[in-house]
Amino acid sequence: MSIDALMMEAEDAAAQALLATGALTVCPHHKDVPIRHGDQAAERHAYAKATVIAKSAGKEFMREDIMAAIQEALDRAADGHCPECERLKNL
Repeated sequence: MSIDALMMEAEDAAAQALLATGALTVCPHHKDVPIRHGDQAAERHAYAKATVIAKSAGKEFMREDIMAAIQEALDRAADGHCPECERLKNL
């Protein structure tokens, strides 16, 4: 398996874990906009959850790969609200 494919799988496990723990949600109107809620406990729990998700799928990732994938997903997410909804509200 290529490095790119492994990273994609780590990113998928991270996204699933962040959504499952409530650290991220998806805007109900803009499905491509993840929203970060600043719940530190949920964000910490997402690492353990991502590891469980990966292992249940028969995958093993290095801790650093999962941590990096979780951090990247959190960094890409909007803070607290959907910027598209806010933009449309202000039209």
